[in-house]
Amino acid sequence: MPGERRDGYRSGNDARREADRHRDDRRNERYEDWRSYCPPTCFACGEPGHYANQCPDKDRRRYAERPSTSSDYRQLDQPRRADYRRRHDSPPGDGGEIRNNVAELGKSVGVMKDFFDEAGLRKEERERKKREKEAEALEAAEREQQEKKAKKREEKCKRELDLEAQRREDAMEENFAHKVDSVIGPIRDLIELGKNKVPYAAKSVPLSYEESDTSFTQELSAQTERLCIADKRKRGPEPEFDDNPPMELPPKRTPKRGVLKPTGLARRLTRARTVVKSLGSIKRKSPVKTPLSAKGKKKLMPRKLSAEICTPTSKGALRRLCFLDSMMKELKDLDATELQRLCKEEGVPYDGKIDAIFAIADNRAREKFSLDVVDPVDVIAIDVSDVSAPPKEAQDE
Repeated sequence: MPGERRDGYRSGNDARREADRHRDDRRNERYEDWRSYCPPTCFACGEPGHYANQCPDKDRRRYAERPSTSSDYRQLDQPRRADYRRRHDSPPGDGGEIRNNVAELGKSVGVMKDFFDEAGLRKEERERKKREKEAEALEAAEREQQEKKAKKREEKCKRELDLEAQRREDAMEENFAHKVDSVIGPIRDLIELGKNKVPYAAKSVPLSYEESDTSFTQELSAQTERLCIADKRKRGPEPEFDDNPPMELPPKRTPKRGVLKPTGLARRLTRARTVVKSLGSIKRKSPVKTPLSAKGKKKLMPRKLSAEICTPTSKGALRRLCFLDSMMKELKDLDATELQRLCKEEGVPYDGKIDAIFAIADNRAREKFSLDVVDPVDVIAIDVSDVSAPPKEAQDE
């Protein structure tokens, strides 16, 4: 068609003209449907099927034969009314070609409508598929992320369970080892180490009664110096090699202490106490003072004493020391009133709590071990002039 473009689309004027033509065709079709019960009759030729303006023989005018539609003769002189349906004069000839063109145009419009509908459906289908793919991709990504999170959570729980199991296993092993060691340890040490008791015979130099009254601490320290290790702890067998004989080494010995220079030890000096004698009480021996004749002499402790059986004197001193210790432990919990009462019963002067405890303990020790009482020795103050001058007895002689 001349109004169509090469790309298959029409111009705007052609589209408007075609729309007007379709509108007129629809109007004519509606009018024909309205007058279908009474077909039109031409007033010129008198044939039904067309109007006078559509009559092919326009020159034939049969106005006389025109039937009168009214009995009023006055209507003949009245002018004809305007026929608005005669605005568009139809071209002469038959209208079949026009109808064919209109039908073809209607078919083409239907085809175009179907084409556009199919194109819209295809577009909607593509959009629907695209949305479905996007939804599937989003769902797959979300599912993968959830799987990763679940996997990480499972791994974390597994690590925590492994650590907890390891801690429990370590605790059980430690407890088991501790129990086994506590049960088998003493037996193993007894079997493997093989400790034996070392017999020891102590030697005591026979001392006089005055010397037995010295400090027991010094006596114990002197006995401690005489101690030595006689037996060594058992050891396992020495390692032996294929071609080499066992290596013999000298026995390990404890290094001896250096020889200490003996120092002069003086007796403990205490002040003289006045003993109050009571009926039935035993005389209390006062501490022995160092006499003037023995002041210049110093007694040296022996460096080393050989092992010998203990004498009865040394055993009695140890027993007396243990008795004094036990008595002091009993008396230290008493108050001043009780100590004063005990001092009156024992016949001991009360010069304070500590002195009273020592005095009561010494008195009970003397009574138990039946020790002789030595009269107290008074300390006489001597001037230098008296020492330098000869004694009176010598002068008299």
